[in-house]
Amino acid sequence: MKMKKMTQEKNTRQSNFELLRIISMFMIVIWHVLLNGVGLNTANHTLNLVISGIRTFFVVHVDSFILVTGYFQSTSQFHFKKVLSLIWASWFYRILSVVLVLCFSLHTLTALEIVKSTFILPVAGHHWFIHYYILLYLLSPFFNHYISFCTQKEMKRTLIVLLFINSCLPYLTNQEFFNNQLGFSLLHFVTLYFVGAYLRKYPLLKSYHFKDLTEKKFRNLMLFGFCAIAFINLAVQYLGVFIMNISSGMGSLLFEIGFAVQRHAGSYDFIFTVIEACCYFLFFSTLHFKSKAINYFSTLMFGVYLFHESNHLKPYLYKVYPYHVEVDGILLTTVKVFFFGICLFFFSAFVEFLRQSLAKILKRFFSMFYSPKKKEKTRFSYIED
Repeated sequence: MKMKKMTQEKNTRQSNFELLRIISMFMIVIWHVLLNGVGLNTANHTLNLVISGIRTFFVVHVDSFILVTGYFQSTSQFHFKKVLSLIWASWFYRILSVVLVLCFSLHTLTALEIVKSTFILPVAGHHWFIHYYILLYLLSPFFNHYISFCTQKEMKRTLIVLLFINSCLPYLTNQEFFNNQLGFSLLHFVTLYFVGAYLRKYPLLKSYHFKDLTEKKFRNLMLFGFCAIAFINLAVQYLGVFIMNISSGMGSLLFEIGFAVQRHAGSYDFIFTVIEACCYFLFFSTLHFKSKAINYFSTLMFGVYLFHESNHLKPYLYKVYPYHVEVDGILLTTVKVFFFGICLFFFSAFVEFLRQSLAKILKRFFSMFYSPKKKEKTRFSYIED
């Protein structure tokens, strides 16, 4: 009975981290609205500042997902069916996008585009996050073996090397010595996986530097750190813009320095962004509550990403709600961005709800013809479940 209780506690979703997933996915949707919104690319300087400010606070979205993965997967078993589940979900949405484009004659698709879009494995140009996430998950058993046996000192050295290569070296050399694709890379995912694993194995609140703080004070400190680093990120971005403006023009050394500073500040792999994401993650780690609604809703978040980031549908999704900065002004434009983002977020969640419902119906249908015998659960297989 004791073992059963421990296993159930381990498998129970923690609502604080599920809420983090939901908020992070909402950040991703707003991020893409700002990136793809019609009319926003011609924004004036004031709106540019507002957009940069929002993106500076929301840039933690991708990093936080991988931190959560490292935090939980580093102590969990590998299940190949999870890989198949990721591939199936991505495949479904790619096929859906092709069907919608063809049915509504949105634009012409070549035979090659159709084949690439309907290929069982996600290919280049479709859901970049899935590519690296699947590879990270396949590598996780090897990482976990190392993490379980290494000492804290070895773990720290590993993190220092990974963070230097991932977050410092590309910035210091302007991607010339090592190009990390501004965080759109497997190395960045691996680095954050190890950071999340370290925070799980050696909780920061119990460390020498923070052991005298109450959980409430630690939470407030993480919130302050998150906001402070976000403003530092914003300041570094505008420092780069300032350096470019005072340079003699494109091609000069000063301009290249300014461009490098502006480009890297706020990128996923920038060291300040990683620290900001850690503060954001640790803030949620101090929250303790249970919510079945949040736990269920968080299961729809992966589908939210897959639907609203469909390559074939993106050009049309963001044309639905155009923005006119010159007419609407800064405040109304900002309100419109968030209103459209909220609508797109919940509509995408509804589509994922329909997909999951369809999957359950198909599973029940096929179970009528094929009902495999349940394996007798041993002590070890029960723990894995």
